Amino acid sequence: MNYKKLLCVVAFILLLISGCSVLNDLWPTQVPKAAITYLDKDPNTSTIQTFGKAKEMQAGIISKNLETQLGLEYQMSLDRVRYEAALEQIKTNIETAKVERGKMIGKIESPGWLLSILLGASGLGLYITGVKTQRPEDYNENEVEVEVKKRVVAEIAAVKTGSQA
Repeated sequence: MNYKKLLCVVAFILLLISGCSVLNDLWPTQVPKAAITYLDKDPNTSTIQTFGKAKEMQAGIISKNLETQLGLEYQMSLDRVRYEAALEQIKTNIETAKVERGKMIGKIESPGWLLSILLGASGLGLYITGVKTQRPEDYNENEVEVEVKKRVVAEIAAVKTGSQA
């Protein structure tokens, strides 16, 4: 008989505890509007807030926050990869530009086109390469020698005739 009373007392206590948790979940409470907004719900349309709904909202907020943080971590990793790829591309472009500048402007090891321009402008390059730039109305070397001889002879003749007169 004592077992029956003890069993009834334990059953009553279990019912009381479970009833309290049900009552606790139905107990009204205040939920911040920021929490409701964070879950993309309209805070003006929500009904009476209970402790049970607040627990559900808390679980939803934790889940959404975790998803947001994981998304941000993923975006940061993509940005890091893109950033490193961009840096690598910039370094490659700089090295390519240095090589191209060395080809164009020249350097001590390979003077490039700057040396050829300077040599060409000074005439030394034309002499070295054997390239002659002559306009049609210009005299060549042989013609210059013949013309100089003619003028020298003419001058000598003019001096001789001038001295005889």
